[in-house]
Amino acid sequence: MIAILVPEDSDMCRMARTCRYFAEAIIPPNSGVWRTRFLDKYDHPPPDKSSEEVGIEYKVRSIMLAQTPSFQDGEGSKEKLWLSVLTTLLRASNSSTESYGTHPYQQGDEACVSRNHARIKGAIMTSDFLNRPIVGDDLNSPITPSQSYLAIQLAATYLALDLRLSFRSLRTDYDLKIVYGCDSTTTLGLLITAFYDGADIDLYQLLHIRNFWKRHLTNPDEDTFYRSYHNMPEIKRPKAWEEGFGNKGSLGNRWLGYYSCIHPLPITSADLQDRQTCADLTSHWDSTCALLLKLSTTTTNASTTWFPLFNETYPINPHIHPSSRTYFRGTQSLDHNHHHAHGNNNNSSSSNNDNNGQARHHPTRGFTETCPAQAGIPGWRRICFVIYEINPEFFLSAVDDNGEEEEEDEEEEWLPWSWTTVDFLWAYGYEGVIMPGGGIMMGKWRNMMAEVEAEAGPFIFWVV
Repeated sequence: MIAILVPEDSDMCRMARTCRYFAEAIIPPNSGVWRTRFLDKYDHPPPDKSSEEVGIEYKVRSIMLAQTPSFQDGEGSKEKLWLSVLTTLLRASNSSTESYGTHPYQQGDEACVSRNHARIKGAIMTSDFLNRPIVGDDLNSPITPSQSYLAIQLAATYLALDLRLSFRSLRTDYDLKIVYGCDSTTTLGLLITAFYDGADIDLYQLLHIRNFWKRHLTNPDEDTFYRSYHNMPEIKRPKAWEEGFGNKGSLGNRWLGYYSCIHPLPITSADLQDRQTCADLTSHWDSTCALLLKLSTTTTNASTTWFPLFNETYPINPHIHPSSRTYFRGTQSLDHNHHHAHGNNNNSSSSNNDNNGQARHHPTRGFTETCPAQAGIPGWRRICFVIYEINPEFFLSAVDDNGEEEEEDEEEEWLPWSWTTVDFLWAYGYEGVIMPGGGIMMGKWRNMMAEVEAEAGPFIFWVV
């Protein structure tokens, strides 16, 4: 009992050397002391693990989490071991929550922070991990990072976007040709390949998008999205891991975030040398603000939510069970009635407000699908949705904007056939990935209309 109360492992080892009695109680690998210390620092291990196995795992974690990996010269053996321990912590967090049904440390209405997540945060904060989002950036040519590195970087996005923390963010941390997909010489696949069973996520592309947002949201040197994000109440910014990943399987109802575009079109890599986004207000944007998505899952027939036309561009994965897919509908509006969002680029204010100056709610339809674990880390989900405005000249019942529910009822008889002005005033498609934890999504949007010049860009949303 005394050994359990000793605060530091080093003190307990010294205690074991004081007398034979303490040594016999502490040193054996099957000693209950190690399980007690494990539970004091980490989420519950699988119930079938013996005290000896728990003791070994505790010692490995203690040694590796005390290390300070640099990633300055790539991923050496120390860095790989450090990443493997963080992967184990992330995976164990998901497994422990699923095993217990609720969070292991939940008491009444109060849910404590996952102990695994607290340890992960501590390890990342004492390392250079988020300061070096590109592996080997001190080398002449940065090397391609491992899948484990990419997955953990993305899982830690909420830390990277925390304005209370200070992490390096440079323009060299991302490639704008990847972020915007504007260079025809750059071959990029979909973020998720929906046509094959067990398809992987393009984590490398996602990390470039994450690093773009990390720079433009948190660095005051970029006079683009930073001011809007900085002035946002803290309660509206991305939240930390508050529960195990297993509690985040449901889709959040309210999402706040941004998208970025660059004009005039067409865009080449040379155009991105000076300007990186229209949020610099030097082209068609007149303000920078967040978009608000209000979403609710639906159990209606899939074809009435995700139209065949939508499915041609963003097809569902036919290889996964329907129970792993969730359809949703909702609206997109502007946060605090700011005057910018997708729509008529030349008159964004009027396209997002009605005649009374009230914020308009643009219809939104989409779905999410579960994805396989990436680099051993579970909890990833694909998300696709379309934000649009119906052409009232061809669908008269949609003219009156009398509220979200009435507008949704009026759409029930509407079935679009083409990405033209016959059906839409405008339409934008989004495909992305919901990060482990369910609180942040990132990906790319594109203009769906056939009559306009091709345009696309990155987006980010988080649950509020």
